[in-house]
Amino acid sequence: MVLSQVAREQGLALEQAVDGVVASAIAVLVLWLGAEAPGKPLGFGDVKLGGALSVQMGWYGIEWAVWGLAVAVVFGGMWALWSMSRGQIGPRDSIPFGPWMLIGAIVVLLRVA
Repeated sequence: MVLSQVAREQGLALEQAVDGVVASAIAVLVLWLGAEAPGKPLGFGDVKLGGALSVQMGWYGIEWAVWGLAVAVVFGGMWALWSMSRGQIGPRDSIPFGPWMLIGAIVVLLRVA
């Protein structure tokens, strides 16, 4: 009963909140699968950060959370290739993914806000 009253009063805000939660759940699932992959390419901190950032990006639509993760993968991949070409890291070295997720979120939020 209370939820339906809030939905009538808040309309769009409730819909946006649901989109944020769904985007977060999708991001956590995808990143968790990545964290459990052979070789453990992601840490669980990346999973938690991705979930938190996806709530923010998902507020504007689930597709923006997907774009945020995609931008993070592209920018992080370009940096890794550049670092490997300079001999700073090897093909099996780990790099932090959190900063790239933050950059992806910033790019997306600057685009939609």
